[in-house]
Amino acid sequence: MLIESCHIPFSELKIIHSFCEENDIDFKETVSNILDNDRDFEVENHRFIHFDDIDKIQQEELRNEPYILGCFNAYFLADNTSLSLGVIQVLQKNEAYEELGELVQEDVENIQREYACIDGYGHHFAHYDGEELELLDVNGCNYYVFRFN
Repeated sequence: MLIESCHIPFSELKIIHSFCEENDIDFKETVSNILDNDRDFEVENHRFIHFDDIDKIQQEELRNEPYILGCFNAYFLADNTSLSLGVIQVLQKNEAYEELGELVQEDVENIQREYACIDGYGHHFAHYDGEELELLDVNGCNYYVFRFN
């Protein structure tokens, strides 16, 4: 890949290069994905998610994992769903996590919004260390970056 053919300013390429070098991520593959306007991609155990898409992606992942939803803190679920604390506690006590997760599907947008507000995105996406890194303003786009392995 020739730098001259890129549509990313040289100053931003330097930032990406430094970021990739610090985190042991392939620079060329990262730039290639950004140039292709990929909004959710992985490079060497790191997941890059476009700022504008992260909430929708997290909501979809939570919808696809009802067991995980059912494992959320009972008080948190009671505050962010239409279910009462007592119902949630009974379901969790009986280890009906998947069933509880299915019951709160209609509230997943609210759950996700509060979850991200309280805990950030790292706990969900960064399975390795729970940290979220931000690679800001690259080619006019903002990306969150998470190490998952």
